[in-house]
Amino acid sequence: MTEVDDEHHVFAEAEHIHAQLSAKELLRLVQELPPAYRMVFNLYVFEGMKHREIAGLLGISEGTSKSNLSDARAILQKAIARDARTAKQNML
Repeated sequence: MTEVDDEHHVFAEAEHIHAQLSAKELLRLVQELPPAYRMVFNLYVFEGMKHREIAGLLGISEGTSKSNLSDARAILQKAIARDARTAKQNML
């Protein structure tokens, strides 16, 4: 296998594991977010609110809303990657 083939295989395997992530597991990860991040994430992603609306509702700046969403996404990505690694190890 070439290096490109190895990278493709790893990417394909990661995609497969992410596809296995159930809605219930994703909601569990969202619930584990710190409260301020979870609130902004839920309002933005699930309620479809804009940062200006979220800022007004929560009494924070738009910049804080954007930052909290970015941090929440980063935390979720790390948690998903961690769960994927755990699932992969359990498959071995």
